[in-house]
Amino acid sequence: MPSAHPAAPAPAPTSRTTAWWLPPLLGTLAAAALAWLCSDPLRGPGTPGFWLLGYLVPVALLAGAWLSPRGPAHHARRVLLGALACLWTAVYVPLLYVVVTVVLVAMLLTGHVRS
Repeated sequence: MPSAHPAAPAPAPTSRTTAWWLPPLLGTLAAAALAWLCSDPLRGPGTPGFWLLGYLVPVALLAGAWLSPRGPAHHARRVLLGALACLWTAVYVPLLYVVVTVVLVAMLLTGHVRS
């Protein structure tokens, strides 16, 4: 028996579904700017080039943000991945300095390097 009420119209798309690309785009722009500003010590002469490979981590995080399924259920994931990419880009050089300093001090204290 047909219903006397017409079918409800489909809900209008929300801004979260229409602008799925906004969090990855903002994360990409912010991470690129942070990489340019924060990687200056690693671009100097005498610095091993393989230390720049640490910037592949934000690239992988941003790829995950861009390739996440589109929809409001995955909006938080895209925002989180973009934010983590920016965070990693900002703390990579200081973290690298801490690790190198700890290794140098450990080598000096154990007698593996003579000053």
